[in-house]
Amino acid sequence: MPTYDRSAAKESGFDQIRASMLAFEGDVVEAVDGTWGHQPDEPAKEFFEIKCMNVKILEVKEDLTFVPTEWGFRINMSDFKGSFWIDEFLRSADEAKILLPNGLIGKRIEFRKKDMPYKYKDKETKEEKEGVKTDWIIARVIGDSSSVPAEAASTPAAAPLDLTATALEMAVGKTETQFRSAIGIHPSFLGTPLLALAKTGGFTQSMIQEGKLKLVDEKGQKVYRKP
Repeated sequence: MPTYDRSAAKESGFDQIRASMLAFEGDVVEAVDGTWGHQPDEPAKEFFEIKCMNVKILEVKEDLTFVPTEWGFRINMSDFKGSFWIDEFLRSADEAKILLPNGLIGKRIEFRKKDMPYKYKDKETKEEKEGVKTDWIIARVIGDSSSVPAEAASTPAAAPLDLTATALEMAVGKTETQFRSAIGIHPSFLGTPLLALAKTGGFTQSMIQEGKLKLVDEKGQKVYRKP
């Protein structure tokens, strides 16, 4: 139906998705911090960026112009209490028992937007005003990305269940660099979330945490072995 009301106009493309999407789940393949806004007289601002594959949209305000299968977002970081980063995002990570930053990688996570009221002082009038900050938080951990059944994934690129065991065997007897090189040229891992996880070091780290791998010194090199 055509619209005759300018106020009812929708954003297009990615802007419309950002504005409309309220909740989604996806396999986290990257979680890194960075900086932006470099100015001569101002310190750079920090952000935390999360990228997901096999995305499934859970809730929207309006129909999307197209449905993405990959999605990422950034959250501005802060050292101060009262910020969205400290009071909302880090709190959600604590409640989900996620150790940031690498604890997100390799997990299938549900993210939801949350409103956080805050007060600020107007720079011109010096009056105290109220505003609302809206950003993403961790709603729940669904499981490991490699444990998501292929039929439940949004794209055919989802990793089969046996890839985790294959990657584990590949890591045995190798250094981290050797393992990354080997898995990077293995045809079964091309285009999978597990390959992206391995390239960040998240796979071997998670295997160590689960007691499936350990690092040992052999001839002056640290290689992975099974406990």
